[in-house]
Amino acid sequence: MIEKVKPLEMAFTVRAMETAPDGKSFLFSIGDYLQEAASFHAASFGVGVDLFRSQGITWVLSRMRIQVERYPEGEEKLTVVTWPTFVRRVMVGRDFLVRDQQGEVIVRAVSGWFILDLERGRPVPPSEELKTLYHSWDAPRALAEEFENRLDRPEEILWRDESPVRYSELDINGHLNNVRFLQRMVDALPKEWVEAHRIADLTAEFRQPAQWGERILAETSRVGEEELLHRFTRPGEENPLFLAKTLWRENP
Repeated sequence: MIEKVKPLEMAFTVRAMETAPDGKSFLFSIGDYLQEAASFHAASFGVGVDLFRSQGITWVLSRMRIQVERYPEGEEKLTVVTWPTFVRRVMVGRDFLVRDQQGEVIVRAVSGWFILDLERGRPVPPSEELKTLYHSWDAPRALAEEFENRLDRPEEILWRDESPVRYSELDINGHLNNVRFLQRMVDALPKEWVEAHRIADLTAEFRQPAQWGERILAETSRVGEEELLHRFTRPGEENPLFLAKTLWRENP
């Protein structure tokens, strides 16, 4: 493990398969970039998933907030910048910026992660060495406001969708990938809403893992004109797998 953590800058090009019919990237495509950069950066200073899994632990995303100023277009070249930000009890923070070719910030994101004991299925405190590493980096936050204390659950459900977790949606831990939660969240909405709007601000809580073959019920309610609340559960259960609040703007 190295003595001081430096921020990572990682280049991406928006591929045709990552764009919607309007020619701009999906939100979950941006999520893929963030996840890839986080994984690569953690591995570069000795706390990557492969090493952790050999020790019976792994990284698990708990919370994330993404603000999108502009969605990149197909073939556009981007740079993702990421750096560690905090250690609070068992939660470890990581921030992100996405810059376009002119150096303008088009996406800002903050995230909170747990280190999970694979056998017990419970978070474990970060090591003193990891705490020292994370405290060695001092930089402005990507967003001044991180996460809300607690997201509300949808009440008057407008839209429902139910489907099983598929093999192609799994991550290295054998769970439904975090980014696929975001993809399912959008896929559960009606075509008329998705074509007319784009997510400008997302706050998400990843509460429980979902396994291959499990059925997931996605429920969405509307709060005001442009705000939606989302909840994923196993059918017949109350405890959520995933909660999110999204603020949308009209798609020009």
